[in-house]
Amino acid sequence: MYQQAYHYSQCLNNKDYMVYALRNVASAYSGKEDNHNALVYYFKALNLLPKSDTSTLTTLLNEIGSQYNELGDYSHALHTANRAININSDFTKLFYSYLIKAHAYFNKQQYDSASYYYMKTVESPNLYTKADSYYKLSKIEKNEGTY
Repeated sequence: MYQQAYHYSQCLNNKDYMVYALRNVASAYSGKEDNHNALVYYFKALNLLPKSDTSTLTTLLNEIGSQYNELGDYSHALHTANRAININSDFTKLFYSYLIKAHAYFNKQQYDSASYYYMKTVESPNLYTKADSYYKLSKIEKNEGTY
């Protein structure tokens, strides 16, 4: 359905619709854990996105960073999250960028850096983010032997 939406948005030559349709296709691939195809569609959306739309750009970069984390490409995840942080104008989206960085550092076993970013994300108004952050902080403590 999202690919059909993309097709018709192309017929309309409406780049905003195309970007959102491509993002939704990417999200669907992500849901199927097909991270490579998800990245293909996220990058297609990025290429169509007007540079002035920093809100959507931040969202896309965060979602791309999340895909890189899923693929185990932590250096790209960190780079993409940093790009999102640098252009971000929405305070609430910072938590997602910080969470991506925290997960990347956690998976690289750089627990000091991971703790630093998880401590930032516990301030998020999103309860799932809070729960995930505290869970990972507890795993860091366990890994370091501080029960």
